[in-house]
Amino acid sequence: LSPGSTWKAASKNLSVPVEKVMDLLQCGKVMALGSYDVRMKVIDSKITPQNRIIICRALMENELSIFEDRQAKVNKAHSRLEMAYQKAHGNQFGKPKRPSESKISRFSLSSFCYSAILGFVAGVAVASVGRLGKR
Repeated sequence: LSPGSTWKAASKNLSVPVEKVMDLLQCGKVMALGSYDVRMKVIDSKITPQNRIIICRALMENELSIFEDRQAKVNKAHSRLEMAYQKAHGNQFGKPKRPSESKISRFSLSSFCYSAILGFVAGVAVASVGRLGKR
């Protein structure tokens, strides 16, 4: 399988054009760098047939510390979720695995996939926190 075939299959299964999936992955990759605010905007299709644009803005020093704090919370939540999963499912011998022995920690993703996933999770977390703050 080629590296992109998984994303093509996901695109097909979700009925989302592969071009949009690639744009989302690109946003995730840039978000994972941690030093940019990334937005995807819909624009008039008369300007471009893709009718979307990715906008990146470098974060200021004080914004970087806010991002790092949020990322620490995401990492903590991920660790808790992983521990709960291990307690619920255990391993093949019926004993819970330690988080350091999980399949996730042993599984080696390419840096692009890892960045895309991390960026997507961070984007969702930041968007959720932003929506809560506006209420």
